[in-house]
Amino acid sequence: YRIRPHDRISITMYNHPELGTTSINSQREDTTGVLVDSKGYVRLPLVKSIHIAGLTQPAAQAKIEKAYKAYLENAELNLQVLNKRAYVLGEVKNPGAVNLFNERAPLLQVIAEAGDFTDYANRHAVVIMKQRKNKVVTETVNLTGPNSIKMANLMIYPSDIIYVAPNNVRAFNIGVNEVSPVFDLAGTITQPIVN
Repeated sequence: YRIRPHDRISITMYNHPELGTTSINSQREDTTGVLVDSKGYVRLPLVKSIHIAGLTQPAAQAKIEKAYKAYLENAELNLQVLNKRAYVLGEVKNPGAVNLFNERAPLLQVIAEAGDFTDYANRHAVVIMKQRKNKVVTETVNLTGPNSIKMANLMIYPSDIIYVAPNNVRAFNIGVNEVSPVFDLAGTITQPIVN
């Protein structure tokens, strides 16, 4: 994962907690972090602006540590990107963003974080859209076939989108619900005649 503009990062300074965005001594950690601006810079106390967009998490951490070492003797820190997320849409119980704390997670774990499938989920056609370099790669996964264990362990990375399509029963129920008011109206009109 490479840090991008508008990412939110958290910095913990071990020997100088007042300079970090979180305090390791406090019970409640500040999870708001610091925003990387649109040009890829992050503003920090003492060292001002540092360009970190395009760097991996360890490379950005080393660059910030080096900047602090010009001012501090023991400048050890930990950098975390707070907004590493995948997105799950469609027939899951809690659609939306799912945090990826380890830069990646298996497909089934991400779906479990989204509350699991609904009763109307089409497990034969789970679509995964991945941004790779300058193009979007789409893969359709069958979680019921002979390779279902292998597919369930497919790795999901930050910014990947998982779409769980509805099955045929859902489409039928939607059609019935659209026609049902017409039958209710016809029944209401014909009820006095029948009586």
